[in-house]
Amino acid sequence: QHYSEITKKKLVIDHTSTNMYLLNIHALHNYQQTAATIPEAIQAQRSTPRPLDHQAL
Repeated sequence: QHYSEITKKKLVIDHTSTNMYLLNIHALHNYQQTAATIPEAIQAQRSTPRPLDHQAL
């Protein structure tokens, strides 16, 4: 048997901490009641364009 050395690379992503969260209220059973509890300032952000460059976050 012949053995050869295999070099494997492991991709490591280092995420920075942010205070940003994603809440998928449509996946919840009572999403209308949940949506009603979200402050208007946050609801207004739903219609703002998201940055294409995730590093900008």
